[in-house]
Amino acid sequence: MFPLAEANMRVYTRFMTLTECLCARLRLAASATTDFYDRALAPTGLTLTTYRLLRHLDRLDRASITRLAHSMELDRSTLGRNVKLVEKRGLVKTVPATVLKDKRQTAYQLTADGAAVLARAVPLWEQAQNDIAKMSEGEAPALLAALDRLTQRLENKTHE
Repeated sequence: MFPLAEANMRVYTRFMTLTECLCARLRLAASATTDFYDRALAPTGLTLTTYRLLRHLDRLDRASITRLAHSMELDRSTLGRNVKLVEKRGLVKTVPATVLKDKRQTAYQLTADGAAVLARAVPLWEQAQNDIAKMSEGEAPALLAALDRLTQRLENKTHE
């Protein structure tokens, strides 16, 4: 049995023990991890979700929703909502479609404010990354490898 404070339980685990459902355990771990990164990034006003978006846009320089969604492995509609949020904050802007092969699409890129916020956020993310690696007591590489293998196997099953 894995101990878990009742206050930390999520709706999808209320009627399950933790040993019954791997999905529930993975979701709880993902939620706790995301919360940890969100707290670390809070001084910049970013969440892990918006940080990832800005990092990908920074790396791609400018990108359509389709290209960005592919890079981030997200669906276009979810990503579109996230882009609109950071665009409202002035961290991302639309750029002329002339930079894209498909002129019907809109391209996005970081603004100067977006680049500045990202520059402040990177060391905070790195510190959170290091803190979690320390909490894993040296098991982070093995954990990442196991998660990668599981993800690959699940994706292969989906495509069978």
